[in-house]
This record gives sequence, C-alpha cells and structure tokens, in this order.
Amino acid sequence: MVLELIGAILASVVFFVLPVAVILALWSVKIVNQWERGVVLTMGKYSSTMEPGVNFTIPILQTFIRVDMRIRTTDVAKQEIMTKDNVPLLVNAVVYFKVKVPEDAVIEIQDYSFAVAQLTQAALRNVIGNYELDSVLTQPDKIAEAIKDVVDKDTNEWGVDITGINIQEIELPAEMKRAMAKQAESERERRAMIIKSQGELSASENLSKAAGDALQIGGRAALAHAADDYRHCGGPEREDNHPRAKRLCGGCGAASRAQKVRRAEMGWQTGDELEEAKGLGGIVSALRAAMNAGGGKLDEHERYLQVAFNGNFNAAISVIRRLPRSDRILVEAGTPFIKRYGAGGISGLKRAWGGYVVADMKTTDGGAQEVEIVASAGANGITALGNAPSETLGRFITACRESEIDSIIDMIGVADPLRVLMPLVRNQPDVVELHKGRDEETTRGKVIEYRHVKRVKSKFDVIISAAGVVDLKQAQTASFNGANIVVVNVVEPGQEWTGLDSQSDVPALAKKFLDTIS
Repeated sequence: MVLELIGAILASVVFFVLPVAVILALWSVKIVNQWERGVVLTMGKYSSTMEPGVNFTIPILQTFIRVDMRIRTTDVAKQEIMTKDNVPLLVNAVVYFKVKVPEDAVIEIQDYSFAVAQLTQAALRNVIGNYELDSVLTQPDKIAEAIKDVVDKDTNEWGVDITGINIQEIELPAEMKRAMAKQAESERERRAMIIKSQGELSASENLSKAAGDALQIGGRAALAHAADDYRHCGGPEREDNHPRAKRLCGGCGAASRAQKVRRAEMGWQTGDELEEAKGLGGIVSALRAAMNAGGGKLDEHERYLQVAFNGNFNAAISVIRRLPRSDRILVEAGTPFIKRYGAGGISGLKRAWGGYVVADMKTTDGGAQEVEIVASAGANGITALGNAPSETLGRFITACRESEIDSIIDMIGVADPLRVLMPLVRNQPDVVELHKGRDEETTRGKVIEYRHVKRVKSKFDVIISAAGVVDLKQAQTASFNGANIVVVNVVEPGQEWTGLDSQSDVPALAKKFLDTIS
C-alpha cells in the first residue's frame, strides 16, 4: 500500500515538474543574431553582454534586452532657422548613427533614437545660426561636419556613435530666390559680354590683317571695272550716255582722269598710288566704304534668295564657298548658329561670303546693344521679334539706322503684322519678315499668310521677306505673292528639316531658286 502511494506521488511529480523544467530550460536559451548584442540584467543589475550565438540566462532572475548594432537613420524635421545675416531658411537633415556600447545605450538613455533626432535638431539650429547665407549654400558639407562634432560629444556618453549627417534641403524665401536669380543672371551676362568682346577683338584683328590684301586685290578689280565702264561710255566726251560710268567717274569730263583710269586698269600696288585715284570722283573712297559695308542696302525692286545657316560652322563655310557669287544671294547667321558661335560666327560668315549677311538675333530687348555687336561683326541686317514692345522696336530701328544696317522685324508668332507696324509709322523698319519657323515646318496647317503683304505695303514702304520656304514651289508662291526675299534653310545630313541640301549640287540649286523667284 505504501509503495503504491509513493509510486503515485513520484508519478505526479514527474507529470507536473518535468514539463515545467523543460519550459524553464527553453526559456533560458537566448539566440543572439550577428547584428545584435544582448544586455543581461541579473535581479535588475547589469551583469554581462551576450555576443552573437547561443547564450543562456537564469529564468526569472535574469532579464535579457536585445540591442541592434546596425547603422540606423532618422530624419530631422524641417525647421525655420535664422542665419547670421538674418535670412530665414527652412532646413531639414538626416542623421546616420549606430550603437557602439550596447550596455550604455540601454542604461544611460531611455530612447536613444529619439534623443539623437532631438539633439541634432538643436545643433542644426545653433550651428547654421553662426553662418551667413552664402556659406550655408556653398559649404553644406562643412556645416554638416560641424553639426556632427557637436552631436557626437553628447551621444558618446550614451554609447552611440554618429557616423554622418547630411543636410537634405535648404528652402529659401521666394523674395530671396528672385534676388539671387537676378544676381546670377547679371553675372552670366557679364561673363557673356567678356567672352563676346574677346571674340570680337580676335575677329577684328584677323580682319584688319586681311584688310590690306583685300584692299589691293579688291581695289584693282573695282578700278579695272570702273575703267571698263569708262571706256564703254566713250571717254569724257560721252560719259553722260552711261549713268553708271558717270557715277563711278564722278562726271569729271577730264581727259587726264581718263588716263588715270587707264593706269588703274594696270593695277596700283601701293597705298599711295591708290590714294592718287581719288581724282577719279572718289572711286577709292567708295571702294573702301563698300568693302566695310560688305553688301550694302537692299533694293525693293529686286528679288533675293536668303540662305540660312543654323548648324555647324565648318559645314556653313563649305556651302558658302560653293554658292554662286551673286548680289541677289544673302547669307543668314540663324538664331541657333549665333547662340553657338556668337559674334565670331557672324564675322566668319562675313569673311567667307563678303556680301550681304543677316544676323537673325530675334531681339526682344537691349536692341541697341545687339545692333552695335552685329554691326561690328560685319552684318548688314539684324532681326527683332515683332512681339517685342513698340518702344524696343523703335529704339532697335533707330540703332540700325545709326549703324547703317537694315532693320528687319520678324513676325513669327504675330497674328496681325500691321498692328505691330502701326506704332512705327514714323520710324519704319527696312524689312518685314513673314515667318513660318523651323519648328512649324512639320506641323500641318502652318502656312505663311501672304494676305498680309498687300496690307503692309499699302501703308509702309518696306521690303517683304518670306522665311520658312522649303522648296522651289513654295519659293515661287512667295515671289508671286509679293515677297522680295525668299529665305531657305540649309539642311545638313540627319536633320528633319527640308530646304537646301548641304551635300547636293549647291550652285545648281541656288540658281534654280533665283530663276524661280525672278
């Protein structure tokens, strides 16, 4: 009986105690991951730090706290900060940190992640407050390093290491943004003017070097031409029968001057001998003026082909060299061409062509200054946009007149050219350009509205230019509707536009265009 009782007691113990023992044994096993450490508190007091792997604790008596040792990030909320020079900024940042001493991160601070964010926010405000705006914008890395040093001193006591701080965004007041944009624009304009002036200086030096040779070569040809005209008029006895010879010879009527013309036909070699030709009614002076003007003014009774270059400079020079020499062909430095090469590009086209050159500046303001630049580069005409203010167009036209170059009003994007021109009735432009831009060539329905030609010419004594012509048929239409100038784009291989193919038989195509618009 006793044995049976003892057996029952042992069975009960085994039944109840064994599961509890197993549970306690499993409870004591702690697995620490590679990126973790385990802080152990024995009866509430720090006793050890567990390394990665399998570890054991005493159930009930010991407490286990996991600590993540990986780098963590926290955002610092955007806040308004006043710089040293009293400019309000909205600034936010991000902090990178990691636990270096796990027991300190548990014992010394309640929530180290929240504490790091708050401490960084205060440091951000204090540090930036010691810098002026320009330094804040240009030296964000230096400021971030200074903030890191401040925060690191306090977090070291918590066992936390700050690995980095990045300033993510600096938001300026709208008024300050506008002021800085104006400052940057002014600085870029200053640099652009310096670069342009340097290029123009270089171009002018090259032109001056070539001027001597050009004067002798061109002078001999022009004087020989004058002599030929003089002979055609039959000498001084019949010079009134040949107006051109009379103009060139100045109506001198002197046999001695006829002899000098014949001397000129043989060609002077020196500047002194050229000056001697002044007795021919100012031929040399006229020659020099013509060479400086390089193309002269346009004739409202003539029809012209204007060849526009918008691409590569070398390709443009290659086409110009193949163009037939004609007073009816004008060369245009297109807007993309000028943006790429500046005044030096205009000078280069002028030197290569020698005749009339148009600078398609599309001026909207500062017209007087741009007129001076392109005139110095050798251009004979310059464009301004018709949608510019009337006051700007007036100053533009006056500046062109003073610089002795043609003023061209480009009506691209203008619904009624006559409305633009009416305020200019006392100060008329030389040329009005009806424009279908390159960007519109592939847009169906976009055409040049020639109905404006008669309306404009009924009130203004101007030359009409038709820009955006792409083929011979359109050139014929433009000429038929009263256009004096037909503008054709030079198209390089690979471009989507149509016009004068730079790789084709340029002389033949140019002649076809001239014949078409005659």
